[in-house]
Amino acid sequence: MTVATFAPIALGCIFAARLLAIAVALVSSRRPALRQLAWTCGAIADLAALLTGLLAVLGGTQPILGIFGGDMFGSAGLTVDSLSGFFLFITGMVSLPLTFFSAAGPWEGKQREWLPSALASYHLLLFATTLVLCAANAFVFLFAWELTSLAMYLAIVSRHDQPHAAPEAYFTLSLAKVPAAALVAAFLLLVAGTGGFAFSTFTQIGPALSAPLRSAVLVLALIGFGAKVGLLPMQVWLPRGYPAAPSNAAAVMAGIVLNLGIYGLIRVGFDFLGPAQAWWGLIVMLGGAFTAFTGILYGVIQNDLKRFISYSSVEHAGIILIGVGVALIGKADHLPLLAGAGLVAACLHLLQHAVAKSLLFAGSGGVERVAGTTDMAELGGLAHRAPWLGGAMLVGVLSLAAMPPLGGFTGEWLTFEALMQGFRLGGEAEQLGTAIAGALLALTAGLALIAFVKVYGIVFLGVPRSESAAKARDVDGSAARALTILAFLTVAIGVGAPWAAQFAAASVAVAAGANVATTIAVWPHLAIQPAFANFSSTSPTELVIALLLFLLIPLALRALLRRHGQSLQRAKVWTSASGWPEPDVEYTPLAFSNMARVIFQMLYRLRRSLEVTAPELFPPELRYQSTINYAFESLFYKPLVAAALAITAAVRRTQSGVLGLYLLYMLLVLLAILAVTRVVVGG
Repeated sequence: MTVATFAPIALGCIFAARLLAIAVALVSSRRPALRQLAWTCGAIADLAALLTGLLAVLGGTQPILGIFGGDMFGSAGLTVDSLSGFFLFITGMVSLPLTFFSAAGPWEGKQREWLPSALASYHLLLFATTLVLCAANAFVFLFAWELTSLAMYLAIVSRHDQPHAAPEAYFTLSLAKVPAAALVAAFLLLVAGTGGFAFSTFTQIGPALSAPLRSAVLVLALIGFGAKVGLLPMQVWLPRGYPAAPSNAAAVMAGIVLNLGIYGLIRVGFDFLGPAQAWWGLIVMLGGAFTAFTGILYGVIQNDLKRFISYSSVEHAGIILIGVGVALIGKADHLPLLAGAGLVAACLHLLQHAVAKSLLFAGSGGVERVAGTTDMAELGGLAHRAPWLGGAMLVGVLSLAAMPPLGGFTGEWLTFEALMQGFRLGGEAEQLGTAIAGALLALTAGLALIAFVKVYGIVFLGVPRSESAAKARDVDGSAARALTILAFLTVAIGVGAPWAAQFAAASVAVAAGANVATTIAVWPHLAIQPAFANFSSTSPTELVIALLLFLLIPLALRALLRRHGQSLQRAKVWTSASGWPEPDVEYTPLAFSNMARVIFQMLYRLRRSLEVTAPELFPPELRYQSTINYAFESLFYKPLVAAALAITAAVRRTQSGVLGLYLLYMLLVLLAILAVTRVVVGG
């Protein structure tokens, strides 16, 4: 069987296996064999997605499956090119270990077996994600896009043990409506300008559309796709929706579904719209920079593990958007190497984020299972009681904190280097924009390091702060194996940076206008560079080799000393002349983040109070309270909600119950739509 024959079979297998998994899940109540069958079908779909994406990027195959043909929405089919193949490969690579993790059972609450609703919604979410990536028609794409929002809603409400799941699910679904409307408007503008629904039509005719029309499409697409990744000010749903979902579904949302926003923006901005304008890249780049900074600014003060990981997703989505913005500027200034460097940086960071963030969300489910909570103030000492879980989480934390030689360091370093090419740009606004984005990215990286030190130190080090944490036990079985696979992939992406960068470069070659695979990697040195030769380079691969060699020195010294009769002795940690029996001398989550609260108190709009319980020189108790005012919620969304309620109250008065008035309203709306269409299309 040739590759050209196998690729369509693998593509069809993805959807057939996933649909079968959904069908089996719906009838799996109290039937363990059917639940295992559903997970087996899911694993087959994951493996097929991984292979299909790999063949599309490296093998150059574009499998096509027809869906329907007609005059209304045109012919529609499913296909995979190099760009969608890259994202499909990530989907399969991440979802396969998550399937093993999920098969071990629910990781939150008292429920020990998956309910049919939770099991089906998980597979529906992956089905909708795959459909978005393979859609080659605007109607199919928008249908699949809405299906992902519905699947996220269903996954969140499947948490019957969590009383606040329903409000968070409704909030998540509601906030997706305005961005979805923006996407519909963007695609309708493309349909009106090109005369077809097929993506191939957009690619052929879209670049010839007028500049104002293409700019309108880009702005609408940025709103629609930006909401999925948490672009300011639409980031508020991530810290509410992710923690409310089951840990396996949250891992899919953060590690896979979030990528759809980046995929859509690259597809529209680089494929459909043709020549870019510099200000497109500026708003994407600066929007990403402020999103990254805001995400970690609010993340560092979180005291719940899952909420922190959610804010970290906002941070890293912003970093990815910086790379996309740089690429748009490079394309506008006819610098294909810069466009390629920006897209490779974005895709490389997206690759490591997908794996590491899925690892952290799956691990947070493990923390909740073994310790009974994700409240950092109730945790501590888990590295000793759950070493397998603690080791896997340490890998994810180090990667997302951009510690070399892991993938997070490679992605952020390449993004920094792409921003440092600002001197090659012609406009002063572009040069100033790259400088501002670079400064914000540096500040974000510093805060991220503090935040992740806080998380791992508070949760896994020290002594337990509660009885449940003291009784914690390690994860085992398929869950432990899944966490190990994700941790191994996180390390492999960093160590194999030259090969990962070349893989990303091949996937975005068409979008960037140049394949920088041969210039992004430095051979025979195992290093990468920002596409421009002799500028700078780094080698996480060689760093790993050097670290292993340096590790041999203390091991050799220890072996040499023990040969001379010296023995190893262990002693308790000395803390203020005590044996450290209680957690009273440990930092609390609030105390650890207090430095950031004080430094950025104007941005936090911090309110603090200190209450002395008794007027004594040495009072027995002090009560300290620190309140953060979330600016976007109070300054943007509260007035918006108030205005919406006022408009709703005014519109309610028009509900007279008279049929003739309702027909008149419909006629007026129809006339307004026709007028707007005439102005936009120009006909």
